[in-house]
Amino acid sequence: MKLTLRQIVNANPALARLAEQKIVCRGSGKIIYAIAKNLALIEKELTAYQKAMNSLIEKFRVQQVQTDEEIKENKEPKYYFPPSVQKELENETNDLLDGEVDLDIRPVILPEPGEEDTPLINAIDLYLLEWMVKIEGCD
Repeated sequence: MKLTLRQIVNANPALARLAEQKIVCRGSGKIIYAIAKNLALIEKELTAYQKAMNSLIEKFRVQQVQTDEEIKENKEPKYYFPPSVQKELENETNDLLDGEVDLDIRPVILPEPGEEDTPLINAIDLYLLEWMVKIEGCD
């Protein structure tokens, strides 16, 4: 399945919330397995994304001038992004987030709401995970 990094980054908190749920409903073994496999795939992409973002930050950040007192106190330097580079940083970040990756995502089919022990998923999380999560009986 082709996904953009933006989809993956935005969906990660929703997937983590789903993964934290105790799933004991009908077919729970398949559901848990699919979530675990998808988490492993997504984690690799998020690690690569974070490395790329760190490189962009290093490329564009500027160290703030430290006072003599801050140097004496061995304080960590502060950094900022000057206005002259903010648009370029935004463009490069968007280019990165719009990049596509092809992942072997396993569908997660949740039982219909109302069945006993059905995992709970809110509307926002379902929207963010629509490429992976389906509700049985809902099209």
